[in-house]
Amino acid sequence: MFCAGQGAARTQGATMSSAGRSPPRGLWGLWVFVIKYDVRLLIVRMAHLERFEKELRGHMPMEEKPLEPQMAASGVPMWTSDAPDAFTTESGRKWIWAHIGPMRDELAPLGLSASQLEIQYIWNHADRWTRKQLAAGFAALRWTIEQELNEKFFVFLDKGGAELFECDAPFGSKVAAAFPSANRELKEAAQCIALDKGTASVFYAIGPLRAELARLRMKWGRHSTSSNGMSFSMK
Repeated sequence: MFCAGQGAARTQGATMSSAGRSPPRGLWGLWVFVIKYDVRLLIVRMAHLERFEKELRGHMPMEEKPLEPQMAASGVPMWTSDAPDAFTTESGRKWIWAHIGPMRDELAPLGLSASQLEIQYIWNHADRWTRKQLAAGFAALRWTIEQELNEKFFVFLDKGGAELFECDAPFGSKVAAAFPSANRELKEAAQCIALDKGTASVFYAIGPLRAELARLRMKWGRHSTSSNGMSFSMK
């Protein structure tokens, strides 16, 4: 899924056209950065955090298949005892990092820097925190992620819009072949259409048109005669 966002990543600036022009003013607030992000990653990770926090607090019934009894049965318990003040084992810490380590990197494209620091903070203290403290750490992490997401603005594209946004020749192969030097701007015009920014699309599309007219003017001069004998002028 594609999303365009603004917030902490605003310093990355706006996309520039191939001619070096800035996008129309209306795009400055929207076109800060555009990424392709699989939102399922975040959903799965958040579910894991909530489930593990629940298990650390001892609030997960056996019918929900808590992980610790399964790990203990295989000889690698996740914590030293079932007491709230018990510490995690090395196996438990490895399991924790196997889940929150990748999540730290997965949050980077969304600009959730505070959440990334929270993950590192948990890992730095995992060997000395009790189950109760770890549960509080996971709760704080989930809260931080939710707060950072609420502070940002995201625009999501549906399947058709995402396909148009990614397409290298959005106006067809014939147009791409006829204006090879303008393909970048034509692609940006199509991306504006995908974002429902019609006026901005014209901004990007007019550049290649003007460049081609200038080229024709240089080739044929100010006056020329068409195939049907009619004379026309290019100023």
